[in-house]
Amino acid sequence: MILSATMSALAFVACDTAELAAFPPAGSVWHADHETGSESQWPDITTNWDDAGCKDHRVVDYENSIGQYAMKMTIDQGSLDKAGCRQARLPEAQSGNTYIYEVSYYLPQKVATLHEMWNVFQYKSTCSGCSGSDPMFTVGFEGNSTPTVHLNWKGGNYGLAGPFADSGVRPNQQWDSGVAVPFGRWNELSVLLDQSTAFDGHVTVWFNGVKVFDLADVRTGYDSGDMRWSVNNYSNGLTIDPYTLYIDNASIRTP
Repeated sequence: MILSATMSALAFVACDTAELAAFPPAGSVWHADHETGSESQWPDITTNWDDAGCKDHRVVDYENSIGQYAMKMTIDQGSLDKAGCRQARLPEAQSGNTYIYEVSYYLPQKVATLHEMWNVFQYKSTCSGCSGSDPMFTVGFEGNSTPTVHLNWKGGNYGLAGPFADSGVRPNQQWDSGVAVPFGRWNELSVLLDQSTAFDGHVTVWFNGVKVFDLADVRTGYDSGDMRWSVNNYSNGLTIDPYTLYIDNASIRTP
């Protein structure tokens, strides 16, 4: 069963690198396979989104890449409260159009979360007249033994109710798919975002081709219309520190 207002666990269907979907997918309005050997396809490497714990954020020649190159993100929390590398892409999210956002992750070492937060994908929205922005919906690989795919609602720090009409102001809501995150192989994450400042939006999440969440009639952001998308290595505690992950085959496409 797929998550609507509630959810239950789904069976995991594994796939290896050779079974990842053709790239770039049909209907792409933007993509980055990093085969230029640089960050030029984004076109900017958004290191201004990184914090002090981001120790390496660049495109590298990597032996386990889908092609030859991938984007490397290394966080070193040390004594910091959190550490995060974040690579953002803004034009499509800020257009307000409905798109599917896709990216593949390679997690070399098996790791778990210490405090149930490892944000690898997020949509942020700015609040008109506020000093900052909220991550709205985020996807995390979270769990203190075997990480599973989580969907999180983080809106509400500036008083926004959601994601459902009857949710009230609750900044931290989390749903667990029960689908374990494999290590030492590529994993494909796809998220459909149909934006809404009311309660008629839609968010659907697929992991390695399996639909794990499907939320209808949700709010996805503030009324400013300033939505932002990023892929991340961002945590407040992992069992391995420093920790490196790689991303590749990022794309945005029409449904």
